[in-house]
Amino acid sequence: MTDLQAVASTCHYLGFCALKTADQAAWASAIGSIAAAVTALGIAVSGGIVHQVQRKADGRALAAYLATDLYTVYQTLEKAIAYIESFLDTGDGLLKNDLFAFAASINGDLAGTVLESKVDQYGKLPFGIGEELAGAVGSLEACRRAISGFAGNVRSTKPKDWAEFCRPILEQLRQTKGNLEHAKDYCRSVGGDR
Repeated sequence: MTDLQAVASTCHYLGFCALKTADQAAWASAIGSIAAAVTALGIAVSGGIVHQVQRKADGRALAAYLATDLYTVYQTLEKAIAYIESFLDTGDGLLKNDLFAFAASINGDLAGTVLESKVDQYGKLPFGIGEELAGAVGSLEACRRAISGFAGNVRSTKPKDWAEFCRPILEQLRQTKGNLEHAKDYCRSVGGDR
C-alpha cells in the first residue's frame, strides 16, 4: 500500500468516525441492506438453477415414460393410413368385409392411451415438443371418429366416390401422424429405442 493510499484509507476511516452516531448507523444499515440484497439475489439465482435442473429431469422422465405409448400410437396411425391407401389402391370389395374389424382394432389401440392421461404434464417437455404432442393428442379423438366414419360410411359409398370420401380421413390421419413425428423421435431418444 502506498503512502497516498494509506492516507486516503485513514481519511475515510476518520471521516466515518467524524459522523454522528445516527449517520454511522444509517451507513451501517445501508451496507447491511446491500449485503442482504446480494444474498437474496444469490439464493434466488441458485433456486432458479435448481428449479431448471429439476424441471429438465422431470421432462426427461416424462419423455421416457411416454416413449413406448407414443411409438405405438404412431405405428397405429401408420397402419390405418396404409390400410385405407391399400383399400383405395386395390378397390377391393373384399376389404369392405373387414372394415368394422379394422376400425374396432385401430380405435381400440388409439383409445385410452397414456398420452391422453398425461396431457397436463406436457409443459415439462422441452419447448415445442410439449405443444406439438398436445396438439397431436388433441386430434386423436378426431382420428377415432374419422376411422369409424370410414368403416361405417364407406359401405354405403359407391366405389367411384371412395377416393373423394377418404381424402379428408387420410388428411386427418396424416396430419396427426406428422404432429407426432418430432415428439416420438425426442421421446424415443430419451427413453431408449423400445
